[in-house]
Amino acid sequence: KWWIDKVKEKLQRKLSKIHVPYFIEELQVTDINMGYEIPGIRHAGKPYIDERGFWIDLSITYSGGFQMTIETKMNLMKLKKTPHTSTHIGHSVDSA
Repeated sequence: KWWIDKVKEKLQRKLSKIHVPYFIEELQVTDINMGYEIPGIRHAGKPYIDERGFWIDLSITYSGGFQMTIETKMNLMKLKKTPHTSTHIGHSVDSA
């Protein structure tokens, strides 16, 4: 559960940076299924430290499947154009 929550947080941060059209609200990750397989580490590079932290290059394979549900809301009324109001002045003719 902890790992799934961390992956969900990371994905949500990435999705929050996506610019969506004005009629679509923010994309929300609502469910993640990471499958039942364990990722396999094929190769691990030499660890190193730099000004940003501790790093290890890994070559990982995963064939367990991944499913993510994303929800959003769309307000299609925002697409509706406002009606143009004309200021037509009518003249009446009196036939009397």
